[in-house]
Amino acid sequence: MGFVGTLKEYRNKGLIRLLNKRFVELLRRDEFIMSHIQGIAFFYKQFDYEYAIPLEGGFRIDPHYIEDTLVGKSQKIKFRKATKIDIPILEIIYEKSALKFDITSIREEQIWNFLLGPALSWDPTMEIWNILDENDNITGYFRITQVGFGEGLILNEVSNLTYVMAQAVLKKLRDLCKKYNKPFIRLNIHQNATLTKVALNLSAINLGHYAWQIKIIDLKKFVEKVSNIFEKRIKSSVFENLTEKILINLYQVAIKLNFIGGKIKNIDLVKFSKDNGLLRIPPSLFIPLVLGYYSREDLVQHHHDFLYNKKDELLIDALFPKVDSFIYSIY
Repeated sequence: MGFVGTLKEYRNKGLIRLLNKRFVELLRRDEFIMSHIQGIAFFYKQFDYEYAIPLEGGFRIDPHYIEDTLVGKSQKIKFRKATKIDIPILEIIYEKSALKFDITSIREEQIWNFLLGPALSWDPTMEIWNILDENDNITGYFRITQVGFGEGLILNEVSNLTYVMAQAVLKKLRDLCKKYNKPFIRLNIHQNATLTKVALNLSAINLGHYAWQIKIIDLKKFVEKVSNIFEKRIKSSVFENLTEKILINLYQVAIKLNFIGGKIKNIDLVKFSKDNGLLRIPPSLFIPLVLGYYSREDLVQHHHDFLYNKKDELLIDALFPKVDSFIYSIY
């Protein structure tokens, strides 16, 4: 879903609702399972979107906290701007870096071509920098822009880094801040990234974060799609070889999972069930739970309509763990 603006004289006439209705019709027609949007606060909840994957925000570090000179192996690290010739190695590095996240985005060659080509026409401040070792081999990269929230230099993508590489990258960002006359650096990346941890060690400030808003279009197809993930989680837990009929009650509908020997043999949706099953949870809370944005423990503290028996906590936590997710946007 994308943003839509309405002229003042046409507001409060239900136009957005009609657009959303048509949008959902197209999603169902083309068999999409989910929809997502960055979106303004609260508004899209009326269309069943829920916050479920970390987004904008990040960490702020002022340049004066970053060492002016590098020491040791960090001195041997060099940088140069990426070009389309570098795409094959950038693809490999991105894929390896993305593997650390449970939910992330796939990036094909066409997207790299876009980032290193047409994207520069609407964001000429975007730069992708290769990180080179002493033999000029590309070992990582980062992407920056001057367009976004705040007046700082924004780093909105980075590959996996070693501690030494992270030190060198921060020094490079410090130099770029000076070059572009920026008052601070904003790291719009995951909290567990090495660069974040090194920055926090240098007095970076956690700004908090926003989140992608997610809507499940076809609940049964969604559960079918992620059923192999449930099986893997069960296999690696104390419930290996689970044989049980599990009911996940969403109040208006319920999901039935028939586990036999740790495998899901069939999935059914039923209209309404008086049985709490393994858990009873509002559909709005099921999205952040199933996508690992919040854990069972996170949700139950604040939502009294999330119900389950205490004896089932281990099984619920095995099926719905909190996960590390991050999506690097291409705009």
